[in-house]
Amino acid sequence: MEKDILDKESDLSFKDPMSMSARLRRSLMVSFIVTMFLFFIDEGYYEFRWMKGLRNWVAFVVYIAGFTTGLMIMNRLTRKMEGSIRTLTLYGVGLPLGFIFAMAYLIFVDKFV
Repeated sequence: MEKDILDKESDLSFKDPMSMSARLRRSLMVSFIVTMFLFFIDEGYYEFRWMKGLRNWVAFVVYIAGFTTGLMIMNRLTRKMEGSIRTLTLYGVGLPLGFIFAMAYLIFVDKFV
């Protein structure tokens, strides 16, 4: 039984020990923090009154979805990298990519919903 567990663990990539759910949780957390910051400085004019409007919440969720999509794509592409270069690439490319996805999602929501 212990040998089976060790064999399964050795099948995991040494360079990317995080599970998919852990990567998703981390991406959602980073997306939430970045989106809260953006809405704090842009929508709320340095306050959180934007939370009163339903349309702002729709945009908030769309931004989180976009950033999470970008980060998850970069998680997948950088899984063989390691160290600070992976982190720099993940967030340096993943967040701008996520912003592009967020804009595409907002255009889709505006046109079709």
